[in-house]
Amino acid sequence: MVQISLQKKIYLFLISFVLLSFVLIGAVTLLFFSNENERYHAERLLRKERTVLSSINFFLANQEGDIFPFYTKEFSDKVEEISIINKFDINVYDVRGDLITSTRMDLFTDEVIPWKIAQETIEKLARRDSTILEIERETGRSFLSTYSYIYNTSGNPVAIVNIPYFSDQTLNKQEIVEFLTSLSQIYLFLLIGALLLAYFISNSITRPLRVLKEKMAKVGYDTTNEQIDWKGKDEIGMLIQDYNNMVVKLQESAVLLAQSERESAWREMAKQVAHEIKNPLTPMKLSVQQLSRAWKEEENLEERMTRFSKSMVEQIDNLADIASEFSNFAKMPRAELRMIELGEIAENAISIFRETEKVEFELKGDLSVQVFADPKQISRVFINLIKNATQALAGKDDGAISVFIKDEGEFALVEIKDNGKGIEDSMKKDIFLPNFTTKSGGMGIGLSMVKSIIENAGGSITFDSSINRGSTFRFSLPTKSN
Repeated sequence: MVQISLQKKIYLFLISFVLLSFVLIGAVTLLFFSNENERYHAERLLRKERTVLSSINFFLANQEGDIFPFYTKEFSDKVEEISIINKFDINVYDVRGDLITSTRMDLFTDEVIPWKIAQETIEKLARRDSTILEIERETGRSFLSTYSYIYNTSGNPVAIVNIPYFSDQTLNKQEIVEFLTSLSQIYLFLLIGALLLAYFISNSITRPLRVLKEKMAKVGYDTTNEQIDWKGKDEIGMLIQDYNNMVVKLQESAVLLAQSERESAWREMAKQVAHEIKNPLTPMKLSVQQLSRAWKEEENLEERMTRFSKSMVEQIDNLADIASEFSNFAKMPRAELRMIELGEIAENAISIFRETEKVEFELKGDLSVQVFADPKQISRVFINLIKNATQALAGKDDGAISVFIKDEGEFALVEIKDNGKGIEDSMKKDIFLPNFTTKSGGMGIGLSMVKSIIENAGGSITFDSSINRGSTFRFSLPTKSN
């Protein structure tokens, strides 16, 4: 189903409203003109009817009795004269409705007008005793017609005068065409104006909604949520004000959440550090106790002193490693991003371990690819991952580490692979958490730092590992084309 946007709905509604108003106004205007036309012709006919009656009554002013005795050529000529002067046809009937004379006998011979007035019309005229206006439809042709009595001096009706009116009762076609043409021209300009007005109105209504939609799509705990500046106090303004209030509350919640997460992370870190410090302290305590007993008994004092010294140095080194790794994690400096060449940084990192580790190193791929990142931090990434790989190869005679770099357009992919002991399945889900431990071959807080560096640079990191087959860490960084 096609979804129509709110702006289009408003636009279509306004245009439909304009078009509908055009149709309604046109229809109402045509109806008005039609009624006015009918009223005009009816009033014109009644005026002519009064003039004709006045002329005939004036001619018959001194006549008495029925009209038949007075029916002469003079009367017929007078009726013809009155018809010519008023430009109307005149028919004269007796009071029973039979035709006496007419200025247009062809209308009767052609059966346009009946020879006898309908009885219903005579009865209506008798009841009203005044002029009646009829719409004749009996002969298949519609026209107006008036019927009036002619009275003698005694006030008795002696004849019925009928005036048919054959003017078209509908609007003249030419008038209709001219009217509709003028109306269409006016509405064409109105429609153009309405289109523009509808566009601006729909846009003004939906623009803040689009802005609100865009802003809401970007809302998150880990982003800077922007408020919307809106001066209106209407319903949209209230909606935007609610959004701004939500943004403020979200920012406050984000601060509280970040604070809670930091406190939780540091509490967890403190427990881990305390646990790891206890590990070398236990053998140190035992060594001191053994040396104390040997001192009292003076047995093999020199030999025990040598073992004691060696053990103490090893545990002190462990404590130093713990302190060093924790310090590195806590001192993450602000990244200084610039274009750097990955192959050069990878080679420098490998050279640190090549002389001290009995491991075969291999560096290959698109070594000249450049990425947008902090060179010192990326160097720490390589050093940490390679160090983890060398620790996983401890005690292995055929240990090998491969570093492969590939240019994938918007990102550069780095793959660091070893054939060491691998990572246990139970540790995989927590491998990037800042759980500081030295029992897993050096992996712990360093990998959390690696993940943070890569993600802050706009990249991502994944890994896969199999027990006794080795591990592969893959990370991507944005290139200069991104």
